Amino acid sequence: MPKRTLAVTPVLTIVIAVILVHKAVAARQHELSTSVDMLVDGHVRLSVLNTSGSPITAIAAIGTRTALEKPIKVRSVRFFDSIVNPFGPKEIVPGKTYSFMFFGPNPPPDKLRREVQLKAAIFADGTTWGEPEWVTTLLLRRSSAYQYNTKVLKTIEQASSAGISHEELTQELGQLQKDDFATAKTTVEKQMIEVAYEEALLLLQDTARADGNDVPLQETITHARSRLLFRINRLEASKPNLKN
Repeated sequence: MPKRTLAVTPVLTIVIAVILVHKAVAARQHELSTSVDMLVDGHVRLSVLNTSGSPITAIAAIGTRTALEKPIKVRSVRFFDSIVNPFGPKEIVPGKTYSFMFFGPNPPPDKLRREVQLKAAIFADGTTWGEPEWVTTLLLRRSSAYQYNTKVLKTIEQASSAGISHEELTQELGQLQKDDFATAKTTVEKQMIEVAYEEALLLLQDTARADGNDVPLQETITHARSRLLFRINRLEASKPNLKN
């Protein structure tokens, strides 16, 4: 029986070629590279170069120190996130580098084995890179930040409407922070609770003007509300969408 052959038309050839080119371009769109420098003082620098066509908005990296004399490991985790911390370093645009510093001079390098690894990244278009566990961690940081900043904002706005005192608002936020911290299930959630509440409490503590007069509570609330809204709006607009 004669073998059947598939005739590939010029149109089909073009379509296949376009698909392959599209996949190749998509792959290049989300590339990054790393370099590790062992510094003479014992620090280890991990540099992440964005070689893609899209800005990087978040990174997770870890450093592990292993004692040479005893099988003891200590792990340090580092995060960069221009969405969670919109007042810090900006997103890493294509061609730019972001660096983490790990460890230090004590104990000296000859007593430990030091290793650093990039674990995950999020790009501005919502594409993710890296180990699923660490991608999930980056996304949990964002969703938790959104949850607790929104809660703090609601509490402050209700206090403003109710006309409660500065002391009462501070006490209420402090108690809410303790309650949320006690019920949080993960370290990531606890970290985001601290960030959300501590910033608000710090702003509320700044009640003295340079001339020695007190800042009116409503003015302090307006300032805190502005910063919280900026954080929340950035989180709402981030990709991947937090509500997915």
